Amino acid sequence: MSKGVGRRIAILFANHEEDNECPLRTHWGGKERGAVVDVNDPTIPDEATVISEYGDVLTVAQVKARDGQHRADGYPTELFGYEQHP
Repeated sequence: MSKGVGRRIAILFANHEEDNECPLRTHWGGKERGAVVDVNDPTIPDEATVISEYGDVLTVAQVKARDGQHRADGYPTELFGYEQHP
């Protein structure tokens, strides 16, 4: 596959579960709190690969590391819902 095709295929296969059914969910907690990472599946390993509803491919550890993060200007970092993929 050419570069970028895998991401598009993964998005097609993702079933876009409800936010509370995704193993991980991120949202903006405001300028004081920053990014909030909700772990809905505590058994998901940090090395598992997850794909956001927008096609971002990260490990669970990378998503968890975003907790409390915000940009210097106070605006949100990129936050999305993540589904687990093998």
